[in-house]
Amino acid sequence: MPGNRLFRWEVGDEAATAAAFERAETVVEVAITNQRLVVNALEPRGIVVDPGGEATRIWVSNQGVHAARNDITRDLARNADTLQVLSPDVGGGFGMKLINHPEYSLAVALAEETGQPVKWTAGRSESFLADVQARDLHTRAEGAFDAKGRLLGLRWHSTSNVGAYTPGYGAAVHTMFSGHLIGGVYDVSAVHHVVEGVVTNSTPVDAYRGAGKPEVLHVMERLMSAAARRIGLDQVEIRRRNLIRPYQIPYTTAGGIEFDALDAPAVLDKAIAAADWAGFPARAQAARSAGRLAGIGLAYYYERTGGGPVERGRIEMQADGTILAHVGTQSSGQGHETAWAQVIADQLGVPFDSVRIEAGDSAALPDGGGTGGSRSAVQASRVFLRASEALVDAALDAATELLEVARPDLAFDREAGAIRIAGTDRAASLQEVAAHAGGLTATGAVDDKITTTPNGAHIAEVEVDTDTGEVRLTRYTVVDDFGRVINPMIVTGQVHGGVTQGIGQVLGEAMVWNEDGQPLAASYMDYRMPRAADLPFFDVELVELPTPSNPLGLKGCGEAGSVAAVGATANAVMDALALADVHDLAPPYTPVRVWEALNHR
Repeated sequence: MPGNRLFRWEVGDEAATAAAFERAETVVEVAITNQRLVVNALEPRGIVVDPGGEATRIWVSNQGVHAARNDITRDLARNADTLQVLSPDVGGGFGMKLINHPEYSLAVALAEETGQPVKWTAGRSESFLADVQARDLHTRAEGAFDAKGRLLGLRWHSTSNVGAYTPGYGAAVHTMFSGHLIGGVYDVSAVHHVVEGVVTNSTPVDAYRGAGKPEVLHVMERLMSAAARRIGLDQVEIRRRNLIRPYQIPYTTAGGIEFDALDAPAVLDKAIAAADWAGFPARAQAARSAGRLAGIGLAYYYERTGGGPVERGRIEMQADGTILAHVGTQSSGQGHETAWAQVIADQLGVPFDSVRIEAGDSAALPDGGGTGGSRSAVQASRVFLRASEALVDAALDAATELLEVARPDLAFDREAGAIRIAGTDRAASLQEVAAHAGGLTATGAVDDKITTTPNGAHIAEVEVDTDTGEVRLTRYTVVDDFGRVINPMIVTGQVHGGVTQGIGQVLGEAMVWNEDGQPLAASYMDYRMPRAADLPFFDVELVELPTPSNPLGLKGCGEAGSVAAVGATANAVMDALALADVHDLAPPYTPVRVWEALNHR
């Protein structure tokens, strides 16, 4: 391929951006590396195939059974109804397990050719070498600022190493998935971002928690903090001067992203107070007295979540009152079985314990979107709202015979979970109606793509040991706006997980090879995963600013922590290193890299 270039993609207005730079008082430039990562799901990829029966049954560690079914049927030129794909327990996905890795279709072909069950499971080192990998974006970013530190324009050039092939979403990760998030939550009207995709003899890169957004927001937030230092402003003040204001909502960014619910100044103020930003100088002085360099870092992020276009669901109320709910999204640790049961129980007025969520079976529904892109809450909640409405409608029809009245005389009492004769005390619970009818079934579907924009401010503090180069994260504060929250405990857990993955990228993780192409990281002995001892307790506060884009007013949350934590943690490390006159160091900030920078090696 000429020049090893797979594509050239761009967003924004090149001429308007050039004009903004002409007017600038100060131009700030940074070169930011988002190094290549290995996904490292707890449970490696695996598949079991049983060719017996009317359809070949496949158990696979995958985030979307319908997508897996469609990929395999395409690979083997088969009809979809000849396969049943099940995925009862994924063991962590993070985007990697949405991809059609080649072992799956090979296992199915082998099972059908031999007539025998086939099982394949990746070993850990095999996962390091053969699973699609993550990140690998290198960006040179310029920001144009006026005399007051207001952002006039952004001019970026990014190089995306997609690896040797693009088997899934690889070409989209740093372009249509994230490249247009340039500008972040800041009021800037002139941007131009060019992304070149290059092919190399390395493992393909694909979607990984955040799918390009952590990379882009890392660049944006590092640029803002670098500009603050250059212009002579505090990290907080430069952001305050540039944030999109509530009176500007609805607001469309120069990259084409629409904000319909945003109060960034209020969120930032809450984060500054929760992190005790004013008390940091005293903490920094105490660290200095102990021979350590202290740094504080801020990142204001936003995410574009949702995704479509298809999602399906079915609610079955059995004669005994038990509710089985089927949906095309799957849980890989997000707690769907709790959140969806809450939505259904609330809509139908039935006990939470009566609802059981069934997912991960391609035979249960004709199609479904799977889990990825923080889409599940946005899509599945609407599916279950519609299915619940349809179930109530069916119950009203069935209750006419049970209560011996005409349909117009009946109404649904949601609080009681009952069908009531209007103007009387006579009623029948949904369970009684279902028992009389021999069960009730209803479906719901969405065939659109609605996106939401969760956002928030994350603040990290670190201390650097000047003798060893060790970076210790001492405090981490989160204020997130996810709109209306179904289950705060589950959402907070998602924040913890995402933040930890972002911290892992900044402080340790990297996939590297030697000059001969030999992998130097192929096990947990030589790949620095984040560990519990690396982390402080997280201080998380949720702000609910509902979005009008969906009936529940919720915004996706699953990837947000990883989007924010990279920039916040990197800014904290570089703030500390600036005290030793180190201003240009690429992550990961491992002890040896930091020590070498401090000692100018």
